[in-house]
Amino acid sequence: MRTEILNSKDFFNSYRVWKSDEAVPEETEKKKLTYYFKSPRIGGDYKVTYEAAMSPMLLSQEINTQETKRLKAQLATTLIDRIRHGDMVPLVDKALVEYIHNKTKPLPIAKRARRLLRFLVESTNSIDQIIDFSQHRTMEEALGSSESTTIAELDRLLEYLMDIGLIERVSASGYFRVTIRGFESIEQEASTPQVSDQVFVALWFDESTKKLRSVIENTIRQSGYKPIIVDNQVFDGLIDDAIVAGIRAAKFVIADLTHGENGMRGSVYYEAGLARGQEKSVILTCEQDLLDDRGVAFDLNHYPIITWTKEDLPKFSQKLCARIEALFGKGPGL
Repeated sequence: MRTEILNSKDFFNSYRVWKSDEAVPEETEKKKLTYYFKSPRIGGDYKVTYEAAMSPMLLSQEINTQETKRLKAQLATTLIDRIRHGDMVPLVDKALVEYIHNKTKPLPIAKRARRLLRFLVESTNSIDQIIDFSQHRTMEEALGSSESTTIAELDRLLEYLMDIGLIERVSASGYFRVTIRGFESIEQEASTPQVSDQVFVALWFDESTKKLRSVIENTIRQSGYKPIIVDNQVFDGLIDDAIVAGIRAAKFVIADLTHGENGMRGSVYYEAGLARGQEKSVILTCEQDLLDDRGVAFDLNHYPIITWTKEDLPKFSQKLCARIEALFGKGPGL
């Protein structure tokens, strides 16, 4: 009887973030105390550690203050973005909960409305398709995509999109349709990053990373893209200008977090942060021994990281190539 209770969905559901989530007991890692869920709110799956699930800051189902609602809304957009960037089952651990609580701010209203419009466009198969907000799953994903804590907040964002002509209401009972102008707006946004075939690489310039650098460059070329490494460029002015321009021109960024005895490379973290600020995807890599012994900075230690060892760089190249092609497809150079 005890075993049946521990393996039941009701038992695992006590660790879920949102009430609409459904436990996946067969995927749960009991030894690591990590629980798996399918979540309509984020439009995918996630896993949560016991430590995070018990955090009073965010995840306890008994706590439902405005602060916890807002943090859960910020968590939703964080997980949605990670799924978009290739982390198919993102992990919610204590580090991520604390990071959102202490380091992040709610998205600006205009950006939330923009995310909602992108969700609506991606939810349609034709320009005349009607979106039914009375459907539970549609409502949940719309709440998650727009970082909304309540249906009332979501309604205000929908009204805003209607006011500027990007969507239209089809009936009074929750039916909407994206306008031609709305489709055009998202298509213009999506077309910009597709033009670039360049990849900006941020890493520690040291004798010990020369082979790694060569492997990363060759892997990028094998995937059909062109690597950009700042010290290979000819430019006038500050090196920061070249970094900003290189990241702006890139389709995505690869940042290797490996460092020596003198500590973490501030420039690499700066470049990774700058790329995320421009809404560029960032693929993180790091030497396995360093990651095991000292870890990486708090702000990035809960992101997926591709590891490498000096003895098996070909295997690292295969993993990096697979990640690039899974996220962006083969580049135009192939």
